[in-house]
Amino acid sequence: EGDPLHEKDLARAMASEAKAIFIMTNKFSTNPDEEDAKTILQQFTIQKYLRLRSNTTNTSAATATKKDEATNSLFCLQLIRPENKRHLVTSNESSDSMSHVVICLNEIKMGVIAKATVYPGANTLIMNLLSSFSDEDADDEESQAMKNINGHGIETLDDDEHSDWVGEYRRGCDWEIYMTELSKEFEGKNFCVLSELLYQNYDIVLFALEVEDLKNEKSERRMLLNPAEFVIPSKNDYKIQAFVLAKNKAQSDLTFSKDSPSGT
Repeated sequence: EGDPLHEKDLARAMASEAKAIFIMTNKFSTNPDEEDAKTILQQFTIQKYLRLRSNTTNTSAATATKKDEATNSLFCLQLIRPENKRHLVTSNESSDSMSHVVICLNEIKMGVIAKATVYPGANTLIMNLLSSFSDEDADDEESQAMKNINGHGIETLDDDEHSDWVGEYRRGCDWEIYMTELSKEFEGKNFCVLSELLYQNYDIVLFALEVEDLKNEKSERRMLLNPAEFVIPSKNDYKIQAFVLAKNKAQSDLTFSKDSPSGT
């Protein structure tokens, strides 16, 4: 409950203490430009509120840190039309050190469609990896596929030489993207060798890493997509998060704890 355009609601939500602020849009709006304008206005209002709050606080050492945190708040905005990003760029030239992450829904849609034209089936692959399917959903999909096939004069799946796609599609729906910490046992391992090891022994596909330098407070997290020659560093110096394709959360656990299937 509340309105980000009202200062009392921002104070009640403790916006000045937030490290990140997410502003979501109504993607089903019949007027995307108006919806984007509303989102941008909310962002401007919150930015102005944070600056006023930081300027009115005392300049003591304790409050100086809070001031830095307020002015360094990360804004994550969701827009519908990519053309409306220009309004943010123009007005954010003097926005201090505030960071912005802007996601445009139409831009993502068009990007996925473009990939599908170059790589047929890419859109289906991406959507299935980002979606969760229960066993009941998979059974329903297989039943529907069977009906469609039977409707074209094929009595059973065994009668069609191209029918393997039904089982292959269903097996593909079992896989999802998970993020997990890496076990200390993997320190010093080459990424390429580690990927092959995990696939052959645990049926897990490792495809990316998120690396954070623990000794440098100002360092940003790095996303490494398939870094073939990268060597896994020590967990004492770096925090390593792995992105994997697995059938469930338990299988994706690479901490090798006692509770995980990999650690038993």
